[in-house]
Amino acid sequence: MIPACFLDRDGTIISQEEYPILRPEQLKLLPGAGRAIRSLNDAGWPVIVVSNQAIVARGLIDEAGLDALHAHLRDMLRLDCGGRIDAIYYCPHHPNPSEPTRVERYCLECECRKPKPGLLLRAACDLGIDLARSILIGDSTGDAAAARAAGARSILLTEAGHAGQDGVAACAPDWRASDLLSAAALALRHLS
Repeated sequence: MIPACFLDRDGTIISQEEYPILRPEQLKLLPGAGRAIRSLNDAGWPVIVVSNQAIVARGLIDEAGLDALHAHLRDMLRLDCGGRIDAIYYCPHHPNPSEPTRVERYCLECECRKPKPGLLLRAACDLGIDLARSILIGDSTGDAAAARAAGARSILLTEAGHAGQDGVAACAPDWRASDLLSAAALALRHLS
């Protein structure tokens, strides 16, 4: 079993300025995100995105559209600096979306919506990941809580996305870093 670096998507890799992100042209890499992912790739770490995407439950995009966004994100990273995302796991659910466009089959309590650990557990099972030697980098306290529940460590980004001010979970991260590039360096220093 191998360690991996799990990354949240919105506010960690890409900007949330145009939320919700429904079209490829709305995807904008945060400064240094591509280089951070490339540094993890170069160190031999699988990079796995784990992301809540309730826009599916809200009926704003379907899973095929979300897959197309993710394919575009992968292309952007490759063209930016040769960075590679090895896998993407997302939760399409939301327990109670208010939009009239909501898709009922996705409107439920689940085990994959962070701060629950389901996305990390599924990735670990599918890919042979050692969670005890892995890390999750994200901008939300829910990311830190999901990591802890899965037995992984976490780095909370303090100058991007929610910057840990979302109040999703009362969970302190293992470390803090200003942005993904700093967090990747920290992860490589402490967990390699």
